[in-house]
Amino acid sequence: MQDKPAKLPLSSSFTKNSSIGRGKQLSPFSAFAFARPTANLNSPTSTSHFPNMSASYSVRLTKEHHVFSAAHFITFNRDVCERLHGHNYRVNVVVYGPLDENQYVVDFIALRDELKALTDALDHRMLLPTGHPLLSVAPRTTDHGPEIEVVFAPDGRRWVFPAGDCAILPIANTTAELLARYLGEQLLTSLSRRLGTKPAKIRVEVDENHGQWGVCELTT
Repeated sequence: MQDKPAKLPLSSSFTKNSSIGRGKQLSPFSAFAFARPTANLNSPTSTSHFPNMSASYSVRLTKEHHVFSAAHFITFNRDVCERLHGHNYRVNVVVYGPLDENQYVVDFIALRDELKALTDALDHRMLLPTGHPLLSVAPRTTDHGPEIEVVFAPDGRRWVFPAGDCAILPIANTTAELLARYLGEQLLTSLSRRLGTKPAKIRVEVDENHGQWGVCELTT
């Protein structure tokens, strides 16, 4: 009978429960991969087979939990205002830029968490724009508590909402395109605050009705 081969000892720092990098679990056998030197892919001395070829990088985030359900109405053709209705929105993000010292464009975990905070803030809210010239969005205090009064000037229609149920947005209209821009600007700010750097370019896609996407690209 042949003896069984001896098991190779693994460092205690590489266990099956270790969390490495962007939140991925490390297999014990993956520990040996960390002994290999890695190349700086942005360096002109990279070991790439095409050292003179330029490269660009991006990361794309598409998660089922980057969603929100919200009510709104759109104003268009100067004096037309839709009836109040709602959508189940979904948000995707693409971030472009050079690789950092970790060979990341951006940390997936930071991007995931910051976007989730933004979509959560819009979830189950009435979306109200403050930048439309014909729409008045005014807070007021009543015996029932703080409220938001909205008036559409052309026809005098008026709505009153509990303030806590509203998301007041500094945009001209709550179209999918402008929601994408709003989310992109907020995401750039939150990523800069968390990571200390701002992505070179970001693309935000907002789906409002199962395939109807509004897209905004922002370059810093």
